[in-house]
This record gives sequence, C-alpha cells and structure tokens, in this order.
Amino acid sequence: MRTRSSYILTALCAVVVSQPSDLSAQLDSANTWVSTALAGGPHTVHSVITDPDQPDTLFAGTSPGSIYKSLNTTLTWTEIANAGTTISQAVYGIAFNPLNTDVMWAGTLNKGIYKSVDRGVTWTATSVTGPFTTWDIVFDPSDTTRMFAPTGLTLFISTDAGTTWNDARIDTVSGVNALGFAVMPLSPDTMLVGVPTDGIYRSLDGGTTWSISNSGLTDVDITAIVASLEFAGTAYASTTGGGIFVTADAGSTWTAQNTGITNLNIESLAISRSNPTVIYAGSDNGQVFKSPDRGLTWLNVTGDLGVSAAVNDLFVHPDSANVVYAGVDDIYRLKQAGLDSVSFFPTGTKALILETIDVNSDTIADLVAGNVNAQSVQVMLNRSQGATFSTTSYATGAKPTVIGAGDLEGDGDNDVVIGNRLQQTVAILFNDGTGKFCTPTEIFVGRSVTELV
Repeated sequence: MRTRSSYILTALCAVVVSQPSDLSAQLDSANTWVSTALAGGPHTVHSVITDPDQPDTLFAGTSPGSIYKSLNTTLTWTEIANAGTTISQAVYGIAFNPLNTDVMWAGTLNKGIYKSVDRGVTWTATSVTGPFTTWDIVFDPSDTTRMFAPTGLTLFISTDAGTTWNDARIDTVSGVNALGFAVMPLSPDTMLVGVPTDGIYRSLDGGTTWSISNSGLTDVDITAIVASLEFAGTAYASTTGGGIFVTADAGSTWTAQNTGITNLNIESLAISRSNPTVIYAGSDNGQVFKSPDRGLTWLNVTGDLGVSAAVNDLFVHPDSANVVYAGVDDIYRLKQAGLDSVSFFPTGTKALILETIDVNSDTIADLVAGNVNAQSVQVMLNRSQGATFSTTSYATGAKPTVIGAGDLEGDGDNDVVIGNRLQQTVAILFNDGTGKFCTPTEIFVGRSVTELV
C-alpha cells in the first residue's frame, strides 16, 4: 500500500522528454542469413566490426576503397564522408582505439595506414604509407598503447598508440607477407604471425626476435590467426588446404581440428567474446562453419547464404555467440532461432550502462539504459517477454556512469538511482508505481561515483 508521501511525490512527477515507441524484435529461422544491402555495389567486403560504444552500429571496409557505416536495425548503409576520395584504395582492416573510441584506424591496399580522430568523418595518412597492403590493425588487449599492423611486407609495431611505428624485422632479407597475426592476450609478449607458404613465425619477447613454429602443421599456407581471450595458450590458424589448426601451448605445436568441415580452404576465423568456446570459420566458396566446443567439432551453418565467393571476414556480435556477420560481396547476418539471438532497440547515443529490473510491478524485467552523450536515462517497459518495449527518456542533468535500482521509499516500487562519476553526484528518480518517474533529484556527494550497492 502507498504511503501519503508517495502520493505527494507522484503528483510532482513530470516526464522531461517522452519518446514512446513499440519496437518489435524479429527472430529468424535456424541458419537464415539476411543481406544487409550494402549500398553502392558491387563490393568485395574485407572487414566488418561494430562500434565498441554502440554494438548495433556496423562498419565495413571494402573494395573499392570505402568505409561504410550502418545501424543494423534499419539495414541501411552510409559511405563515411571522404573515405572514398581520401583513402581511394581497398580497406582491409578497421579498428577503434580502446582508450579513445573517437579515434579509428584503417589498413589499406598499397597506401598503408590511415587515421581518423572523428569516428571516420575525415581521414589522414600516417607515417606507414606503403606501397604495401596493411591487412589489419590490432591492439594489445593488456596495453592499449601498443598496436600492431601486419602488412604485405612486414609487421609494424607501435608502443605509443600509433604516433610512431617500427619494423618488427621478422625476415630482414626478403620481408614477410604477414597475412595473419595474433597477440596472445594472457601472455602478450607472445605473438604469432601467419605467412602464406612460410607458415607461422613466433616471438616470445614482444617482437624483438622471431622463429618459425610449424610443428604439427601439414599446410603452411596460412590465411588467418585468432587467439582465445579466455583460454591460455590457445590460438587457431586457418589454411588454404589443410583446414584449421589449433595450438594449446602458444604456438609451440599445432593439431588439425576439422571434424565436420567439408571444405578445407578456410579464409577467415572469428571467436565469440560472449562465449569463447564458440568459433566461426569461413571458406573460399561461401560456406560458414561453427564450432560450439573450441574447435573439436564443426557444424555447417551456411544455410541459405547463397554465395560462392570467399568469406573474407567474420565478426561475432559482442553480446551473442549466435549472431555473426560475414563479409563477402555484401555483409550478411546470421541469427539462429531458439538461441540467444540479439534484438536491437534504440537507446540513444552512447548507451554504456544497463539495469534490468521490474519497474511497473508486472513481474517482468524491464530495462533502464544510461546514455552518456545524451545525459539521460531511458526506461524501456517490457510489454511482451522481450519482443516489444515502450520507451520513455528522462534527462539526468549530467552524464550517467552507473545505475542502481531499489525501493527507496518503502512503497513496493523500484526507484532508480544514477551515479555521475565526473560531476560527483547521484540523481534519484522516484517511481509512481506504473513505471513513470519524477524529475530527477540530484545530490552532490563530493566523490566520484563508480558503484552503487
């Protein structure tokens, strides 16, 4: 039962910004692929990534040399301004700087590395200028000031977040085509470089010295290498005729693991971040395979993909091991029904924090998302077991950095508390019991708020 004070608070409630919407989620049938309709074709898609702050936003590097951006809720694409005219070559690798996600990097055909400081709106050439192909840009997961650029000539290493680059000098005589590269996340001084026709070079000292490490490889024509973020010493290498090889000792020895793979010409590999036991592999004729058990067995999930060209890149959605993107002549998305498929709902700009809690007393968990750039929170009322939400936005007056929820008034309704680390404040939103909230009350606490308990 409500107290008198609760009724007074309800009377004072005012929605600052209201954006009601009913957003329906769609589940695809098993192993159904959906074209994302990349604009301006025909293309060859070399790389696919998501925005680290907004994982429903995709970026694609293509031939001809353009970078495209899409909100995959709408499956529409926009060519990033100036990318085609400035870079004007094939784009093979795209990466965000984990320390500052406004900064992006692109590896290109014959023109080296380009950098953007405004999320891809404008691009400038770096000191690594070619004329060779830069296949990828990789950050050390334990030290994000250290970067790696595998190229058609050598491996370049930066220890100052890309300001300067140095040649790793793997082969000082003829150079190497460093088509595949991985740094071992749990032992970052150990690095693996895959070279077509040569096999795998390994460094145990951060790239100072290198040696061939092909024990167990029956095919040395390497096309890709990926390292596990979870399992120490584990990495996977794909080849053009021997399928997939796995190491459990950081590259000392390799073992073929191809049970279930029907085409051993593998072009691309990807490991799920949300479930690191799940791995995907793409072939040279448009097939995609999935392993649920760290590569021990593989399932053909090609389904109705319907392409015959090489699967140049695979990217697993960071929130679900069952949503994967394939870069071929277009970007195709696989969602597997009955599994933890991802549904996309707009939450405003830079939604970094999320709380699940029942705010309208219907026994179903609702969502509360904090939007840093918009300085707001969005309350998303769950209308049908996660398939439909109604959304209302409330201004917080400061950038929300942490969210908590609980019954602060003792009236049986869950209220919301927002912590603002930079402003050293907390904002309280009182719930009227139906999932509507008062204008936030902000309280200065004098310390950075990093956690609410």
